[in-house]
Amino acid sequence: PAVGAMHAPGTIEGHAYALTARELLDGFDGYASAYQGSNLLLYAPGGGVENAGLSQAVNDLLIQSMDGVRNEGPSIVLFPAWPPDEPAAFTSLRTKGAFLVNATWNSERRRVEGLGLTATVRGHCRLVHPWLTTEEDPSVHVECAGQSDGGAPTRSFRLKAEVDGFLAWEMEAGEACRLSPGVAV
Repeated sequence: PAVGAMHAPGTIEGHAYALTARELLDGFDGYASAYQGSNLLLYAPGGGVENAGLSQAVNDLLIQSMDGVRNEGPSIVLFPAWPPDEPAAFTSLRTKGAFLVNATWNSERRRVEGLGLTATVRGHCRLVHPWLTTEEDPSVHVECAGQSDGGAPTRSFRLKAEVDGFLAWEMEAGEACRLSPGVAV
């Protein structure tokens, strides 16, 4: 995909949550210039090659997470800088708060599909509502199952966005939740 017009960067209580593809690539160029060794490998402070390479920039186009504000836990944003006209999908990208996230961007329908989160530890999940701007019911249907449940839902509930546009709920370690817009069918 061409690097061009992307979702506009935004802020949540003064914390940036999205960068454009151009900003990510420019940042990578600057990082490479500053941290490339004589062996042409990048030094990765605090992480491995996944934090120093282009893969991190692509991951940041697909999903971003930041430390929570007001002790609310980490916040997750889906496809914050992905070109809306390009399809995309990812599986098991790890976010702050120890969540593994799967999601698909349907460029034809311009919406998130196949959204699932798995908690690797017990925690509070905060997700920017991925369907809040649609004409559909703004609530989100959630079905969750634990590791020992063989995939059968053990709890099912509806969420509504908080005032700040986030969905928030508690997850147990090993619990996997699937989210879909509107009410359960």
